[in-house]
Amino acid sequence: MAIALKERNLAPPDPNVVYKVYPVRWIILVACMLLVSGSHMAWLTFVPVQYKAADWMGGQYTSDPSLLNKLATVCFPVSFVFGFVGAYLFDTLGSYVPLMLGGWTLTPAMGLRVVAVYIEDPDTRFWLIFAAQALTGVSLSMLSLSPTKIAAVWFAENQRTLANTLITLMLPGGILFTYVISPLIVDSFAKDEADLTDGEGKFDSSFEALMWIYFIWNAIGTLLITVFMRYPGTPPSPASPTSLEKVLPFWQGIWRCLTNPMYIMLCATMSCGLGVISILMVSLPTVLCPWGFDDKWANSWGIVILIVSGTISSTFFAIVVDKFGNMVTFMRVLMVGVLIGFIMFIWFATTEPNYVAFGFATAFLGIFAYPTLPMAYELSVETTYPVGPATSAGLNWIISSLASFLMELIYIPLAKDMPESHDSELYPNKCVVDGDGEVADQDYRISLYAITAFTAIVALVWFVFYRCPYHRRSLDDSTRKEQLELKAGVVNEGMSKSE
Repeated sequence: MAIALKERNLAPPDPNVVYKVYPVRWIILVACMLLVSGSHMAWLTFVPVQYKAADWMGGQYTSDPSLLNKLATVCFPVSFVFGFVGAYLFDTLGSYVPLMLGGWTLTPAMGLRVVAVYIEDPDTRFWLIFAAQALTGVSLSMLSLSPTKIAAVWFAENQRTLANTLITLMLPGGILFTYVISPLIVDSFAKDEADLTDGEGKFDSSFEALMWIYFIWNAIGTLLITVFMRYPGTPPSPASPTSLEKVLPFWQGIWRCLTNPMYIMLCATMSCGLGVISILMVSLPTVLCPWGFDDKWANSWGIVILIVSGTISSTFFAIVVDKFGNMVTFMRVLMVGVLIGFIMFIWFATTEPNYVAFGFATAFLGIFAYPTLPMAYELSVETTYPVGPATSAGLNWIISSLASFLMELIYIPLAKDMPESHDSELYPNKCVVDGDGEVADQDYRISLYAITAFTAIVALVWFVFYRCPYHRRSLDDSTRKEQLELKAGVVNEGMSKSE
């Protein structure tokens, strides 16, 4: 049902307004893609090389690699707290301030990690990197809220979903890069025992190169935003009727979201789903390695298959939805596939290795899971408009960070010792670095099924009861229609006078 302009107490549209898009939007898009991907690369830097990072770190971390999970999980509570700040800044001051704040917290954090690689004491090195990761949580909360805002302000209606998808996909894209490049760099720069000098570790050069690469990547994105965007981060002319329209004040928008049942259902479902995916991203090596999975599958190929399949399907669905609409119908179909994918993935991830079956289950999950994220962000805006896009989509991200943190509290205690039926001699832990000694292995099957079951219950409520009013799209259509009618009226009046 369209929202008439008079119902919103808006003045009729100016027939002389020209909606225009600018080439610089693509540079801004690339800068946001670099920063969003870079922040997620920083978040999960050590996960794909967890056992080697533990060996490099030394001290107590060598015998208990799971301690390094703190370097990733510290971002959850930090992102939750600063997510409110990011959403407020986006919808009150525009895109420029939060993007600058995100970039100029992320780049120094990467610099702090570069400093840490030259420190020899294990605990000092760990806590310096921990501080950098906490600072990364601040940038994550700013940069991860940018997709809907940049798409809404800089792109026309027929490009919004694609722009939103391209930036949003940098969340998994950055993770994909991490899972590919981290193991490659670490292995390429690792030295043989015979080539080591006194006091030098096998992976010292590896992590030195890794930290410098991530620093340079994020510095480029930060410089692009600094050079090509100006305060307040909006184009000279609007890209669409709703792109520069004033939105509700921040706290009023928060209240509107939290009292909107449709939004609550959507937000709860996506928060739980993102919580499960986030835990998999952080903990996948510790899930797969105890069952005897090959080091490359546990640290790289599993996530690579998940993200590549998800990226391809997300791009496909973005184009299809932009052309045909029916976003909610597509979301319902995808949700069913996600549940089936989770069940298959968990089963094959917590049994002795069957690489073909595990690869299929992982690709299946990626195909159905990843397209739901950009669609959920778009539906968040459509459901709550005229709430600001960074507020509605940002609140979704904030609650997702909280959900990830709370799910960790369920996930970790439910881990069990490996079952007696598992033959550790036939299927040993292949991720352990030689010389690490005894490493504790655990079975996370019950943990994964528990958080997935909770997510399925929440998703069922959304599946049955959710309805999207498409507020923003209706207003765009009605505004353009009234503008055309006004132009036609002016032309007819001019013809009458000339006669």
